[in-house]
Amino acid sequence: MNSLTINDVKMVIFMNICMVLITAISSALALGDCSNQQLISVMNCENSQQADKQITSAVRAAIDPISKCARKITISTTNGIVTLRGTIANAKDKDAVIQKAKNVQCVKRVDAYLSIDPNC
Repeated sequence: MNSLTINDVKMVIFMNICMVLITAISSALALGDCSNQQLISVMNCENSQQADKQITSAVRAAIDPISKCARKITISTTNGIVTLRGTIANAKDKDAVIQKAKNVQCVKRVDAYLSIDPNC
């Protein structure tokens, strides 16, 4: 009869932990942008310049992949209220930009001043 040593048990536990971590990381990567929820660390979503900067950065990361035009949109945040200004190619992209911005953690409201120009 084979008996397990303490090192065997430790190795099995270690391997199980590694598998859980690999699965979690793979799942997060498969979600892409985490189902439109940007994962940012804003301390309690408090009204502060630091929180607003983090929100602005997260909105930028969320909207830039939508289109070349989206990368040119100006984003400002004050007390969790995001303002978007610029030009976007079409209504579908405009809606996507607004929705992505709304889905960022700690965003209270999105004010969008976006015009449509297919040649942007």
